[in-house]
Amino acid sequence: MTDREKPVLLVVDECEVRCLLQDIYFSEFGMNVESVNEGAAAVARCSALAPDVALVSMSLEGELDAVETIRGLKARSGTHIIALADASTSSVDAQVEHAARALAAGADMLVVKPCMPDTLLRHVKRLLAHRQPDAGRDAASDDRRSQELGGEARADGDEAVSLGMSA
Repeated sequence: MTDREKPVLLVVDECEVRCLLQDIYFSEFGMNVESVNEGAAAVARCSALAPDVALVSMSLEGELDAVETIRGLKARSGTHIIALADASTSSVDAQVEHAARALAAGADMLVVKPCMPDTLLRHVKRLLAHRQPDAGRDAASDDRRSQELGGEARADGDEAVSLGMSA
């Protein structure tokens, strides 16, 4: 599989270690991974990168917070977005608010971290199964890529809030 055929994953997290770990993990499953530590950098890179899926930490601060970053990514691309909320630093009420804000901004789902890497991978695969082929990728290469990634993943009751997605 060429780099152009690989799914592109954008990781937006203020923690460089988490970015590195996600880069290593998702690269092992045939994805091109790009990591940025700020929302403004993510939005700026989005047009050139054209990510298939973005993982956005809800604890982003700075020029653009997580909600503004999600809005910016959605406005510039058809990127599917998984918002990541940190369970250890917020109450249940705060998590519900994070979910509502993330989904209203355009996130496809919210996953509470920490979570098992394979759980996050299943959610990413699920979103990849819903993407549309673009000019640089054809439907046949998308089908091959889906098979190489293990087909469509299912969210078997995992800890995610998901919006209905059009296929």
